[in-house]
Amino acid sequence: MPLRQHCLFAFISSLLLIGLITVGLEATPPVTATAISPDGKAILSVSQSGLKKMTWPTLTHQQTYPIPTANLNSIAFSPNGSALLLAGGNPADTAFIGIYSWPELKPLHQIEQPGDSILTATWLSNLTFVTGSLDNKLMIWNAESGQSLQTLSGHSRGITSLRYLARQNLLVSGGLDNSIRVWSLSDNRLLRSLTQHTHPVTCIAECPSEEGLPLIATAAEDRTVRFWQPTIGRMMRFIRLPARPLAIVWVNETILVATCNNGMLYTVDTLNVEVVKSTATLPKWVYALTYDRPRGLFALAGSDGKLSVQNLSTFSNTDK
Repeated sequence: MPLRQHCLFAFISSLLLIGLITVGLEATPPVTATAISPDGKAILSVSQSGLKKMTWPTLTHQQTYPIPTANLNSIAFSPNGSALLLAGGNPADTAFIGIYSWPELKPLHQIEQPGDSILTATWLSNLTFVTGSLDNKLMIWNAESGQSLQTLSGHSRGITSLRYLARQNLLVSGGLDNSIRVWSLSDNRLLRSLTQHTHPVTCIAECPSEEGLPLIATAAEDRTVRFWQPTIGRMMRFIRLPARPLAIVWVNETILVATCNNGMLYTVDTLNVEVVKSTATLPKWVYALTYDRPRGLFALAGSDGKLSVQNLSTFSNTDK
């Protein structure tokens, strides 16, 4: 398989496992997603090993919870912090959704059904959430009943990333079809398709500003990070990075950081669209990047199965 095809699916843990088996290596499964607990005392990560809980930011292992699916790709706390959403499944076979109470981590709903692996999921409210899968399905669910409410059609290939804009009640999705789609959740209607990316979209992040029109950033395999006003469908500016961005996070209204497949973290001035700092992170690809804004710390995790805590201002790091 050509290298570029591998890159398109690098964030899918199931394909990574296939690669490890092929070369006969015994390795720690890649960490595909992380989330810091609402009280800021724990960090949770998902991989083919299941769900791991560690103290934050000291990264002391507390417990690993087995999950009844081979692959987990997404993790998110509900807005009120009382529930945890996990999503994954097996490519071309099954989709998995798990809803667990927090902090007890008792299963509330576990849904496994024929379909394709879910790559991304996010909460819309304490009662509803949305998932995006490899078979192009964008589905809204009821968290209390575990029933699907609506399917949104528009992407022609798998959905890799989601972002809910709560103030505007809009959903933004990105996919392997190189497109960004903006949906009105007031009437579940596709408002517009943004097609300037030339390769699959890997992630979406929202600017933390609470004034004016919302601003989002999208990253893709074309090595660009593009900045949009999704409510009007306008691309404001873009930057091309030295390598393919795998995860992006806004630090504030003018600073964004991106981890790339060359093991580097780039700090981007979003107004002047230029890289102002770069630093080495983990020795391999970083798929998960979570920002603890009150502490000014980043959690990084990726293909080597390790978590790293990094303070951007000092570039200091600890690994566990």
